[in-house]
Amino acid sequence: MGRTIRGQKGFSYTYAEGEQPVNLLSLAAVSGAGTSLVVPEMVGRVSGSDVPISWSCLALGRALVERGKASRQGELGALLRKLDGDWIRVDDPRHVPLEFVQDAMAENVVAIALRIDAEAKGPLLSLALAGTCGYHLPRADWHRMLGFVNESLPHAKRLDMGMLRETAGKGPEALAAQGSSLHGEIEGLPFVGLSILCHAVGHDLEGLLVHEDEPEVHAEGFWDLALAWHDWLGEPAGSAEPSVLFARALVAHFAGRKIEARRLFLACADAGERRATRYLALLR
Repeated sequence: MGRTIRGQKGFSYTYAEGEQPVNLLSLAAVSGAGTSLVVPEMVGRVSGSDVPISWSCLALGRALVERGKASRQGELGALLRKLDGDWIRVDDPRHVPLEFVQDAMAENVVAIALRIDAEAKGPLLSLALAGTCGYHLPRADWHRMLGFVNESLPHAKRLDMGMLRETAGKGPEALAAQGSSLHGEIEGLPFVGLSILCHAVGHDLEGLLVHEDEPEVHAEGFWDLALAWHDWLGEPAGSAEPSVLFARALVAHFAGRKIEARRLFLACADAGERRATRYLALLR
């Protein structure tokens, strides 16, 4: 079973493993319709569970700003003012712009680490900044997507919008002839585009937002960036508040600095920070 794309109103499309590359991020650039995007997330795993959990970076950052836990004047505030949702547009699939998110998250890593730890149901074994690829097809681009699909179909099997509306609700078998012709065309993108278009037309959606169910893009070195941002690469400051010291310990833990993380968690415990004890159990 391959990776799955999911969206509103029960949309689901599974890549044919070994036959189609994971290439949703290329759909807008190749088709000329819609917008490819990336949803930045903090993805982690709790001790005792194999199921990953995640937090939307932008939704989390917006909540921190609104509650006064993060500055509106810093990197995070500047980033959020440029965006309308919890995703970032990707014009070039070869370059996913996560660097601005990394800076914004690193600047506010104390509030973010504390919030995530508070919401996790147990101590986190790992946490990483990653991007889940997605795509948005607005109603205004239905005809562009249809044109892209028809370019890969023989004339006898080409579609118009009326035909798509007639087949709405009849299931994939209604367009089986088109699907067989699109198999393997342009690395499967016309078939993905047709699947998204049919769902959008069938449900009469103003915009259909879909995303892969697993992160595809990983921000390497994020935790080292956070350590450097706050000048946390030396000895811990003795005057640091216990909550800040605990956040620093979490960052060291997520950065894979086990010896440093254990030393910091011990300092937290000595300072009365009881949340440190469950992480010390992990680092024995």
